[in-house]
Amino acid sequence: MNRQKLEEMMEFLYANRAPALPPEALAEVFDRLVWCLEDNGSVLLSVREDWLRSDDRERVEIALTMDEAYPFHSEDDMLQAFEAISARWPDLRGRCEQLIERRRTGR
Repeated sequence: MNRQKLEEMMEFLYANRAPALPPEALAEVFDRLVWCLEDNGSVLLSVREDWLRSDDRERVEIALTMDEAYPFHSEDDMLQAFEAISARWPDLRGRCEQLIERRRTGR
């Protein structure tokens, strides 16, 4: 799938979400799309990685809440991104640690 079009679609959904929509709700939509796309969501997951590296807390929260695949291809990249997230938003550290543990234990 064309990255630009997918990114535009994700941005459209993000920008037009209901005001009180929790991060889990949009994360669930993105998780479902992973399995609906012909590339098995590889482009979507790449955009997710960009969101995890962004300065936008809401995008970071949505990306952290996605459950269908581990973020980042390598654990080192994940650790580096999660260290930055945890330093910037200490209240998100628990979710970062949870994802690290899940990756390490294969759950």
